[in-house]
This record gives sequence, C-alpha cells and structure tokens, in this order.
Amino acid sequence: MDRHKSLADFIREACRRKRVSLSEASRALGKSRNWLERIINYDPETGMGIKRPRVESCKAIARYFGEDENYVLQLAGYLSPPVSPTPLVDEITNIASFLPHEDQLALLEYARLLKFRAKATTDEPRFPNIPGIEWHQLDLTFAHELSLFIEEEPDTTDIWVEALATLPEKAVEFLLMNAKNQTVLRNQAERDQAAKILIQLARAV
Repeated sequence: MDRHKSLADFIREACRRKRVSLSEASRALGKSRNWLERIINYDPETGMGIKRPRVESCKAIARYFGEDENYVLQLAGYLSPPVSPTPLVDEITNIASFLPHEDQLALLEYARLLKFRAKATTDEPRFPNIPGIEWHQLDLTFAHELSLFIEEEPDTTDIWVEALATLPEKAVEFLLMNAKNQTVLRNQAERDQAAKILIQLARAV
C-alpha cells in the first residue's frame, strides 16, 4: 500500500515531520513564499494552483525532505506505481540487465517517449489561456514544458510571450532549456536581466 495518496499529502506530512511551514519550505527550495501551498491547494475545477510541478522541482522536493526521487515523481504522476511483474516485463528487465549503462539510459529515454506519446493520444492537452501564446501552433512537447514552467513561475509569463513573438520557436526552446537549468533567481530584477542575456544568446544561435 502506498505511503501517501498524493503529492499534496506527502508535502503536508513531510513539512510536519521536518517541522517547517509551507512558506519556509518554499523559500528553502528557492521558490516563492506560497509555491508549495499552490501545489497542495490545486483546484481542478478552476485550474488555480499548480497541478503538477516540473520534474526538476519534484526532485528538489525529494532531496529537501530526504525522500527517494522516484517516489516523489510517482506521486506527481511522472512515473507509474510498481506493478506485479509479467513475462514481458521480466524479459525487458532481463534484456536491460545485459546492456551497457549508456544503452540502458537510451532504453529508458525511449520508454519515456513511448509513455508520453501514449498519454498525448489519450489526454486532451489543456493549456492556460495566455494572450499572445497560440499553444496549438507549438510543438506539443515544448508547449507542455513551457506551460509547466509558466505555471510555476507566473512572473515570467510576459517574457515568454515576448520571446515567442520575436524569436523562432527553436530559439525559445533554447531559452526554456537554459531557464530550467539555471540557478534559481530570487527576485524579478535578476530574472529580467537573465532573460535579456538568454534572449541575446538565442538570437546568436
């Protein structure tokens, strides 16, 4: 039986165990004061809050609370819960055990791609209504990643609208990749300055 029913359930219990408030934990993770509150209070009817943090954020949550990353990713819906082995799963596992590490990683990435494609065909994509962003005109994977980023960092919305209006989509993908990997910037002035630099770099590629 799972230890927690949801990511929200886990966060609440982890904060109690660590004796920190949601605001304190959010700040320790380099996020806005009410970031974790927006995760645990997500309302599917109104779309208010954060439905699912990005993978990088889930891993940061796991590290902060001393939990296994895969478990937190499972709670967030990125990984499926463990299932009883079947002959097919046993065969795949057996094949993987004989592969070198690089090929195991390639197999994992391919499996994740298949999972994403399957989900994309069964789930109707729902993106936030943001004037200036035509989600249906963007690559589906990129649109999904960008919407998750904007959901977590709403203060950057205008920056992405401007970038999409002035740059090719591939350049904006480059911006998103850098924005996801950069050190968390805690104030708007730093974020704006970083965005200007990244846009200049994107225009150079």
